[in-house]
Amino acid sequence: ILLERWTARITDAIVTLTAQEKEDHIRFRIAPEAKFTVIHSGVDLKPFLTGPSRAEARHLLGLPPRDIVVATVGRLAAVKGQEVLIRAVSELIARGERILLVVQGAGELRRNLEDLAGQLGIARQVRFLGWRPDVAPLLAACDLFGFPSRNEGMGKVLVEAMAMGRPIVASDVGGIRDLVSPGVNGLLAPVGDIGAWVEAIARLSRDPETCQRMGSAGQRMASRYSSEAMIKKIDQLYGTLLNEYRTVGP
Repeated sequence: ILLERWTARITDAIVTLTAQEKEDHIRFRIAPEAKFTVIHSGVDLKPFLTGPSRAEARHLLGLPPRDIVVATVGRLAAVKGQEVLIRAVSELIARGERILLVVQGAGELRRNLEDLAGQLGIARQVRFLGWRPDVAPLLAACDLFGFPSRNEGMGKVLVEAMAMGRPIVASDVGGIRDLVSPGVNGLLAPVGDIGAWVEAIARLSRDPETCQRMGSAGQRMASRYSSEAMIKKIDQLYGTLLNEYRTVGP
């Protein structure tokens, strides 16, 4: 914090990825509010606007055509909280729901997560895809996207899920709040609260009309976080700073 405050004194502008990140910096008195600009990390949306159909993606990934598929993407590490989704899906399966969880990503906790699914008796209902060069096929194949991070600056994959028209269930933490509006393009659940995650997933899995409405809303919102939007905002920021520099002088 002391280093951040010191460098802020010789900095003309500070860019944060989300409004929450900006508020955190102000709360720790890193710099005056006037120095901050919020510019979301841009996402190339093209692969998600022209991705495969749901049926094609499921065939490609070997997923059953009728089960509810919950997808999550990210590094397999404690901060990403995938064990929350595994436990929530386990409870839903115990209730008789036909749900499949598909996890895409690599990391040090893969063996632990596979063991957890085995201990809960749902090893066949949890698929680990490992690392893959793109996420569009999985997002196209799923019915909803889960993002159970314990801490998150922004979460670019949320934008990708939105662009693909998928409703989201995510942790109510950090910059995620900037991207997911409860009841609009998804639902937020308290970090690590298995019961809340169970109910949120159950609510969406039983209500295809709400899923469709939230997915469409997410698609409309995704353009705010495109690479083009980011570049435009950065260009505007540099233009403002250069104009101020010319006015004040070196």
